[in-house]
Amino acid sequence: MLRESYVQVVAELDAFKASGRLPNFTQLAENLRDLDISSATLASIYRQTIQYYVTKNHHLLKRDMPKLCSRYLAGMDVLTISVDTGFSACIVMRRLLEECPIRIQKQAISEMLKEPSAIWEVAEIQEEHRGLANRLEVDVARCNAADLVYSPDAAAHRHDAGLEYEDKLYKYLHEAGISFWTEDSLRSQGSVKTPDAKLQVPIAVNGIVIHWIDSKATFGDEISYRQHLEEQFQKYINRFGSGMVIYWHGFIDDLQDLDENLVLMDCFPPPDSIVQLPSMTTHGLKNRWSWLCNEPHCLPVSEHSGVTGPSAAWLQCHQGVKRLNLKD
Repeated sequence: MLRESYVQVVAELDAFKASGRLPNFTQLAENLRDLDISSATLASIYRQTIQYYVTKNHHLLKRDMPKLCSRYLAGMDVLTISVDTGFSACIVMRRLLEECPIRIQKQAISEMLKEPSAIWEVAEIQEEHRGLANRLEVDVARCNAADLVYSPDAAAHRHDAGLEYEDKLYKYLHEAGISFWTEDSLRSQGSVKTPDAKLQVPIAVNGIVIHWIDSKATFGDEISYRQHLEEQFQKYINRFGSGMVIYWHGFIDDLQDLDENLVLMDCFPPPDSIVQLPSMTTHGLKNRWSWLCNEPHCLPVSEHSGVTGPSAAWLQCHQGVKRLNLKD
C-alpha cells in the first residue's frame, strides 16, 4: 500500500472513532474501492490505530479516573465516557471497575469482563450497592459489544487469527516441498526468540536468500514494523541470516527499503519467484554452503570482484552473477 493511501485510510477510520460509531469494514472497503483494500486490512489498521492511542495516552485516563468515575456514578453513560475520552469501551470499563465503590480484585475484573454476571460471585456487594452492581453487569456486556479491539472476544479472535495464518504458512511450505522447523520445534531445542518457520535449506525469493519466515496476521505500518524489527526480526537476522516476513493484511510499500536483509510480502511468494536449492555435494564450497542453483551449469564461487569471506558468496548463475549473503 502506498503511504499516501495509508494516510487516507487512517483519516477515514479516525472519523468513526471521533463519532463513537463502529465502522462497517465491508462498506468502507467498497467506499475506498479505488484503493483496492480489503475489509480485513481495514479492520487490522483500525485495531492498530486504537491500540496506539491507548498506549500513548493511557496514563491520562488513569489520572482522570476519579473524576470520570464520579460522573458515571452520577448517571453518565459509560459509552459516552468512552467517546469523550477517546478510549475503547472495555478499557474505560476496566478502570471504572477498579475505581468504583464495589471492591473487586484486579484478577477478578478480567473474569467479569468475560462473563458480566460473575460480578455477583467475585465481589462482596453491600445492599446499598446492588443497583450499581446491576448497572455494571449490563454495562460490561454493552462495552464488550461496542469494543472491536479490547473486548475478550476481540482478543480471542486475534489469537485465533495468529494461529490460523501460521497454519496457512506451514500449508504453503508443505505444498512447495520446502522443509522447515516450526516455532514449537525450535523452542523445544532451547531457542527463545524464534521465527514461525526456520528453513532447513535456504531458498531464494526474488534473488534474495531466505533462511527463515515469520507470519504476521496484521497490517505492517511503520510503528508496528519498527517495533517488530527491533524486538524480533533483527534477532532472527543476527542468528540465522536474511529472512522474509509475510504481513497477510498488507504493509506500507516503502518499508521494504528499510532493511536489505528482509523481504516483505503480503502473501506466500508465487512458485515462479522461488528458487529452491537442493543438497550439495561433499567437497569444497558446495559442501560449505549446502546448496546449488537448479541449473546444472550454475555453481557458487567464493570470490568475485574481490569479495570473499564466510558470510558472503556469489552464485555464477544462469540468471547472472549474484551476491548471496549467507551464514555459516
